[in-house]
Amino acid sequence: MAELGGEAALWHDKVARAVISHRVHHTIGIGGPHTQQVIVTIRDSGLDATGVDPANDLAHQIDTHLQPGDVVLVKGANALGLETVARELAAMRVQRDA
Repeated sequence: MAELGGEAALWHDKVARAVISHRVHHTIGIGGPHTQQVIVTIRDSGLDATGVDPANDLAHQIDTHLQPGDVVLVKGANALGLETVARELAAMRVQRDA
């Protein structure tokens, strides 16, 4: 969501509020200060949220939090390359299910 410029904080807060209102079981945040604030807001509501290090293997870090039957929504700035992470996660699941 780095593409949002001056409205980034507002939109990150809206994401946090949506996560809270929908009672998302676990949120994994990847990114900078806005993402960290999303994590804090979600945790302050009593829900579970974790940050992961974008400098390390993101798919593996995320996979360690997943359980069978989990649904994953990958959302973030294009600059983070999350499309690749989503593909890697899907491939991990397919390999396990085979």
